Amino acid sequence: MRILLVNTYVGPGAGGQERVALDLALGLREAGHNVVVLAPYSNSPPLLRRIPSDVPLCEAPWRDLAPGRRESHLRLFTSTLHLIRRHGIQIVSGHGRMFGVYGACRVSGVPLVWTWHGADPSAYVSPSVKTRAIRSMLRFLADDPLVHFVAVSNFTKSCFQQILGRDRVTRLLTIPNGLSAIPALLQLPPPEFSGALKIGFVGRLEEIKGIFDLPVVARELARRGIAYRLLVFGDGSMEKELRARLAGPGIDPLAISFRGYEPDLGRIYSAFDVFLQLAPNEWLGLTNIEALAAARPVVGYNSGGTPEVVRDGHHGCLCAPGDTSGIVERLVQLYRDPETAKGLGQNGRAWARKGFSLERMTSDYLELFSRIQQTQRSR
Repeated sequence: MRILLVNTYVGPGAGGQERVALDLALGLREAGHNVVVLAPYSNSPPLLRRIPSDVPLCEAPWRDLAPGRRESHLRLFTSTLHLIRRHGIQIVSGHGRMFGVYGACRVSGVPLVWTWHGADPSAYVSPSVKTRAIRSMLRFLADDPLVHFVAVSNFTKSCFQQILGRDRVTRLLTIPNGLSAIPALLQLPPPEFSGALKIGFVGRLEEIKGIFDLPVVARELARRGIAYRLLVFGDGSMEKELRARLAGPGIDPLAISFRGYEPDLGRIYSAFDVFLQLAPNEWLGLTNIEALAAARPVVGYNSGGTPEVVRDGHHGCLCAPGDTSGIVERLVQLYRDPETAKGLGQNGRAWARKGFSLERMTSDYLELFSRIQQTQRSR
């Protein structure tokens, strides 16, 4: 099968969408299919180095863009159409902004599988002219049999259905993300839970990730006399404010460690015992999957896509969103009962190995692609 993978966003910090899209491209190639990539992977040298030299990579829509400018739908249209015709593409796997890509698929008659990694429904319900136009275009695509949608979690699927209406989306399938990093994380030694409880936070330092609950948790742990260390991995626009809050009264500055952006997942997850997930609306949460693969129990909020990855009492401990007292109580329980904590970690590792492998995700997409092609031939 000849597949064009389009990913319209790649940031220097390599977030979930760009990592999963590249993993899928490489998984499809490993399965014996011809893959062409249209994406600005030069923005992330670590990801660019992972692309084999025999995989065609096109970055034309992003060439010579002024700082802060996004690629135009026209640029995506012309580049996609050129690649479809040049390489005889049979199906397009899209991640990100797809209106221009859809135009090229429509002209050439090639099916588009559009993967939604996350969508905030509130952004699509305002009465502005632009929002109404985007919503109308999405509904037009949802009515086109050439377009099929994938959501990375049932939570993402429900958000997508809110935007378009449940009766409109008939070709929407949930395919959870799989990660190429899992085999390496499975080899990490499990935490020993000795001495101070080492708590890890991994993610962009933005309010959407729940970072301002960290000082509340840290202060309460100290008040209860729990020996702990909080390790913060990541960077973002709100790092300065977070540092200030974690330097406030009631928090020992020696218990807080900012590690910055770290591309080596082994270094991240081997540094702590428990993973703290405080994002109230995580779409699926690659960090949840990574933590489980590393045998680190997850303590977090029972919201968004997190409960689809973490089963409360089996892979970790989940509380109601915003319940920082519950988060602290769960951390204290794991600190005082290390054997239970180790058992949660081992359960999580087994679940990550089975449910979130790259092979499983690749197989699910290939099954969908094959069904689409069979439908195309029957028409």
